[in-house]
Amino acid sequence: MNKKIISGTIKDQVYKYLKDEICNRNFAPGYWLQEQEIAKQLGVSRSPVREAIKHLAMDGLVIELPNKGSYVREFTQKDVLDACDLRLMMETYALGQCQDNLTKENLHSLEEFLANFNYYYEKNDLKEYINVDTEFHQFMVSLSTNGMISVAYNRLQPLFQPFRIYSLVERRRFDDSIGEHKRIIEALLKKDIEKAISENMKHLESVRNQTLEMYKNRYHETIEKGFIE
Repeated sequence: MNKKIISGTIKDQVYKYLKDEICNRNFAPGYWLQEQEIAKQLGVSRSPVREAIKHLAMDGLVIELPNKGSYVREFTQKDVLDACDLRLMMETYALGQCQDNLTKENLHSLEEFLANFNYYYEKNDLKEYINVDTEFHQFMVSLSTNGMISVAYNRLQPLFQPFRIYSLVERRRFDDSIGEHKRIIEALLKKDIEKAISENMKHLESVRNQTLEMYKNRYHETIEKGFIE
């Protein structure tokens, strides 16, 4: 069945659809993004598909090869380390600058995030849990008194998102994640910035380690199947 895109900002909707498919690994690394096929599937012209793919290439999620086509990017273990290090640096800096923005309103928002984390965890709804996870970290960075860090962080979000999703694939990691987020939020509610930074560093280290483990396992599986010599 074709997926129908509603008219309006068609390019933005196509972009969001393709990005979600890539981040959720429905379009696996190396997948060939064929403009005509995608346009037909979504019921749109090729133009917004072409623009969306170019946007994804700028995000770093797609590789465009001259005379060959556009393909979903295959991230390496080095990419994982680089992305996690960058995210750690940005979030640590943002938290260090957030004391003055822990207003009554923002503290209430943090309480709502905690409630949402618990709600979707109890429902075992990984998709919505990931959405809350994404929004929480964006909100946390937005608490910084340096507004530019939030702009930069949000622009890099497409590069961070695949690793966030990969790290939560295993149930054990999903179970650990809820406790980690709870400790970060509780520290912020107490305005204990040092504790919040420490807990977030532990959380991001777990994300990095789990993602690297997934990549190592996939590499060994590939060798066993004879695809790598």
